[in-house]
This record gives sequence, C-alpha cells and structure tokens, in this order.
Amino acid sequence: NKEELQVVIPIVFYHGKKKWHHYPFHHYFDSVDSSLKRFIPSFEYVLTDLSQFDSDQIREILKQSIHLLVSIMLFKESFNTSKLEQDLKIILTFFKDSLSSELERDFLETIIEYLFHGTKVDSGVIIENMNEISKYGGEFAMSTASILRARGREEGREEGREEGREEGRE
Repeated sequence: NKEELQVVIPIVFYHGKKKWHHYPFHHYFDSVDSSLKRFIPSFEYVLTDLSQFDSDQIREILKQSIHLLVSIMLFKESFNTSKLEQDLKIILTFFKDSLSSELERDFLETIIEYLFHGTKVDSGVIIENMNEISKYGGEFAMSTASILRARGREEGREEGREEGREEGRE
C-alpha cells in the first residue's frame, strides 16, 4: 500500500476514583511474561484525569469548548448568509439556559455584535432567532441592537464634527 501512515496520538480519558499515575505505557504491563514484553509498544500518551477536576472546573471547560464551537460555526459560515441564517438557531441554542451568567451575556453580546457588523444576516432574523430561544434572549438582542445603533450614530456624529473641523481649517 502506497498510502502514507497517519500519526496516532493515544489519549487516556480516565474517570476512576483514584488519581491516575502517569507512567510510560509499558509500565502498566509489569505482570506480562518477559518473553512477551518486547511486543508491548512504548509510547507517550495524553492523559485527561477527571478525578483531578471538580464539577465547577468541568463546567468551565465545557463553557470554553462551547464558546470555541460557536465561534468556529460563525466564522465558517460568515460569508454564506443563507447557511448562517439556517444555522443561527442551532448556534444560539447553546445559550438557551445560560443567559443568567454575566460571562455568557457578554459572550452573546459579542456574538450578536459580530452578526450585526461582520455578516449580512438581517437584524430581524437575529432577533427572531433570539426570541425563539427565550423571551429574554429576544429582548437582549433588541437592546444590543439599540446600543449598537446608538454607538454607530455617535461615531457618525463624531466623524461629521471632525470633518467639519478639518473643512473649517482649510
């Protein structure tokens, strides 16, 4: 076969009661007959030992993973408006039960701001999808949209004043 071999990274996902002691793989086969030891591969592995995490740490890791997943989904479809509009409900569903946390609201505000300014998704579609995940979600999207519009108006006024000052100097 002329196909190039692929690298395999072994991962041990341990969820026992005691702490896992991270030794070289062959160490775990001490009771094997010495004539067979040469057949035991010797390699490193990535260890995830859940016994060393408390529930809050695991929840925090999951939140970070969800943030990464949501960001990747948005970036992937950011130039495909129709696909992004289709996926928007799925993306926003990740926030359905977490809008009570300030961190989650801040992240969601960033997502909404990105949707308004970084994509061509219609604001009505964004608000409609936010309404579908929760009443609060729709209100949140509308208030975020209002803040962004106000910020845009203020920036526009500031640019106009700056241009006026420059014209006055000429």
